[in-house]
Amino acid sequence: CEYGDSFRNCLTLEGISTGASADEVVAAYGDGYTDNGDSITYKSGDSQLSFFFTDGTVSDITYDYIDN
Repeated sequence: CEYGDSFRNCLTLEGISTGASADEVVAAYGDGYTDNGDSITYKSGDSQLSFFFTDGTVSDITYDYIDN
């Protein structure tokens, strides 16, 4: 994995990495997401996992803490 402002070249526990399609992300994580146009975000408690898409495939994955 590489870390800058986000992770690149990583594989999530559910087997998703850059290059995956939106259908693959939803199959792995389910329908409980927010569609932001060029990304989809899953929230759980005080964290969120976002998948960003370029040309229909995951180009970036971020995992963030949410300060409620």
